[in-house]
Amino acid sequence: MRTRGMEVGLSLLPIQSSSVQWNARFNFFMSRSKILELPVPRFRNSTRAKYGTLQIEEGKSPTQVIAWDTLPNGTRVDTLIGDYNPDFKLSWPTTSPSAS
Repeated sequence: MRTRGMEVGLSLLPIQSSSVQWNARFNFFMSRSKILELPVPRFRNSTRAKYGTLQIEEGKSPTQVIAWDTLPNGTRVDTLIGDYNPDFKLSWPTTSPSAS
């Protein structure tokens, strides 16, 4: 399995005086994983994919979510519906202006 990621942070001090200080931080994070080699056949953590389940498969994300879908003719098929790993995470923690 290979995992690659990126994290970027920025810290600002928009207000700073002898009596008030305000810190603002921005954090951006993302990661991607891929199963490069799997010496066994693909497998799932559950055989019931009605609402979604993880499927481990070579060449794919280890956090992919597979669920059942129904074709117009009534045939049930497995479909990729998403990934538990979000595209990115972004946060903006800030400390309120404080007087000293």
